[in-house]
Amino acid sequence: MAVAFHARAEEAAIIQVDPQTQARVTLSPNRIVIRFLLSGKTQTLNIKPTDADGGYRLATDDFNFDGHQDVAIVDSYDGVTEGYQIFLFDPAGQRFVPLEVKQSGSCAGLSSVTVDPKSRTLFSACRGAGWNLDAYRYAADGGIYLYQSTEDAGIDSNPALERLFGVKQGDTPIGRLLTYDDRGRVIARVLAHRDSLAIVHGSAQVIAPHLPMYDKPGHGTSGRHLVRGDHVDVEDVSADLHWARVTYRNATKGSIEGWVNISGLSPR
Repeated sequence: MAVAFHARAEEAAIIQVDPQTQARVTLSPNRIVIRFLLSGKTQTLNIKPTDADGGYRLATDDFNFDGHQDVAIVDSYDGVTEGYQIFLFDPAGQRFVPLEVKQSGSCAGLSSVTVDPKSRTLFSACRGAGWNLDAYRYAADGGIYLYQSTEDAGIDSNPALERLFGVKQGDTPIGRLLTYDDRGRVIARVLAHRDSLAIVHGSAQVIAPHLPMYDKPGHGTSGRHLVRGDHVDVEDVSADLHWARVTYRNATKGSIEGWVNISGLSPR
């Protein structure tokens, strides 16, 4: 449900928070007033629209997957991306409380939000040079945390890597996808499309007669190596774009993963 609001006017709507709770929401330029119909309790939420003319709309959804409808103030700060100020319903206190996002990803906070109940994930999208997407989930204590986000991997500015990943003009940019735990620690790194978080693998063939594999980019000694003609999947690239994390799948020995020099690879 969404209610349009225009500056210098008031709009009101009735929302069904849960089977036992209805509320009348009245929208004003810098606040919304919520009156719970059964108890008569009234709550005022101060808001800060970012639209130049102060306009916004009201959206409702179960933003924290607890079975109650929450509310969000939605406005556009650049004419394309919609900023979200979300207020979660607290059934114990019979009130709405602001959803606080402490760690932001590619987007500055929550914007153009979509809700995925199946994975219990909020997706936040914003427009830059292209579209970027972040994923948020909830920890056991009920707090929201950044679950996945992308950063620039340098692939789109490196012709050799573009060939390795089959990037063509107009393709969705490829970034490094970082997955976090609820303490903000990075627990996985792969490559993915920045507008969908879909994982991307490059496919390469070894062209060097003997290509050492390292545990880190060019670090330490290596007792493993690949040989000319081996086929590998490229999972990540180093910050200096000289090394690739690859996986070699052997029918008898299983999968072997390590870092190799990109100069020893060519596209398949």
